[in-house]
Amino acid sequence: MTPATPPEPGSDEGQIMAVLEKQVGVVNAADFVAFQKTCTPTAKKLPTISYLKYLFEDNRGVTDQFGLINFSPQGYNVRNIEVTLLRAPFAQARFDVYDYDRHMGAASMNWSVTEGEPVTRTFEKVDGQWYSEVAPC
Repeated sequence: MTPATPPEPGSDEGQIMAVLEKQVGVVNAADFVAFQKTCTPTAKKLPTISYLKYLFEDNRGVTDQFGLINFSPQGYNVRNIEVTLLRAPFAQARFDVYDYDRHMGAASMNWSVTEGEPVTRTFEKVDGQWYSEVAPC
């Protein structure tokens, strides 16, 4: 995981990047219980472990609904991460997806594949802790 600019230690930006880094690591390790714990507790419905396994192992990140970028679970990594704090309690991270060192393209805000655009994922701060708010959460 490579940020575009290193965040200040202890900053909200740094905490959000830590959540994203955890998500990347748990996808690499196929630890879907840990991935589920990065999803916001305010969600109406958390993704099931079987869904996360299907999404990342069986379908390599591609869903019928969102058309996410195809990558190998072990090679999944993100680069050029930029975090923008939105209105409280939300933030947005934009980044490029790689499969090992191969740039896999990028996705637009609605997660449909768009060449050259970074992936956009939103985060929510709940009780002082940042969580991923959108797909696959």
